[in-house]
Amino acid sequence: MKAPVRRERAEWRLVVDWIKCDGYGLCGDLAPDLVALDDWRYPMLLPTPIRGQLLEEAQRAVDCCPALALRLERIPKDPR
Repeated sequence: MKAPVRRERAEWRLVVDWIKCDGYGLCGDLAPDLVALDDWRYPMLLPTPIRGQLLEEAQRAVDCCPALALRLERIPKDPR
């Protein structure tokens, strides 16, 4: 008998490459539920995992970043 296959469940988070980020602030404009902007329009990201509808918002911010400084990073969940 084969062991049951476990599907890996994952969540996502936004990550900024601070070397590339120029503080355009577009990420905060496109994903205000996920990204706050400081006084110089640099992103301040929420440390919480991203799921559901917010994942689309996050992907739009990543796709539109003029400096290519944002990415979505997978956070593996504990398989328990």
